Amino acid sequence: MGSKYELTGEFLMQGKILSDSFLGREKNLAFRWDSLVAICQELGRTCRVIGCLHHKTVPLREIVKMIVAKNKVVSVHYVLRVDHEGEKVVADQSEAEAPLKYLHGGGMLLPDFELNLEGLQVGDTFEFSITAESGYGLRNDQDIVAVPLDSFKDEEGNIDQEMVRPGSVLPMVDQQGNRFQGIVVDVTPDQVIMDFNHPLAGKDLYFSGSVAEVREASAEEIDHGHVHGEGGHHH
Repeated sequence: MGSKYELTGEFLMQGKILSDSFLGREKNLAFRWDSLVAICQELGRTCRVIGCLHHKTVPLREIVKMIVAKNKVVSVHYVLRVDHEGEKVVADQSEAEAPLKYLHGGGMLLPDFELNLEGLQVGDTFEFSITAESGYGLRNDQDIVAVPLDSFKDEEGNIDQEMVRPGSVLPMVDQQGNRFQGIVVDVTPDQVIMDFNHPLAGKDLYFSGSVAEVREASAEEIDHGHVHGEGGHHH
């Protein structure tokens, strides 16, 4: 019974229906379940079917587990690989002590990334790919722009040669105040050729990793659309 269900307000066990209000009162008790049929939503928490338990007494709190779903704060360890000269190389990864933490459904990550994590629970591993079109898009030659060299001069008319050189990633601001980054492709006597395509544009993305933590988001986090506290956004 590895499938996942999202039922509402009821718990089916040995043909009996227990209301979620009962579960709310009794969630710390232990029950003898000869056959656990399904685990459903309990007090608004999305739970997962875990199979059958035969002749065991198990605390409900050990059975009900959070899964990745909308408005859950999710922490994941991940490795991102891309193709490079016929081999998949690491392009990005989370740190061992600092997993990626995000609000599921908050729109901060690639939609296909969140879709592939939907329904997983703590300890589950994942491995999936996202096409370039569904990831950071295809490369666009119109995003390669010649910027006047004077734009990079300081107040004294000097240019930081260590910063403005091919391969450097430079923070830029347009006339509307929007901030973005570009890669220096070339430097000529009067221009700097900048590539404003995303560094991973045109590349299929290969993710692998595991779910480290899932918890309910606070009302404030849902309202603001991002995670607060450690590993999240600080106001």
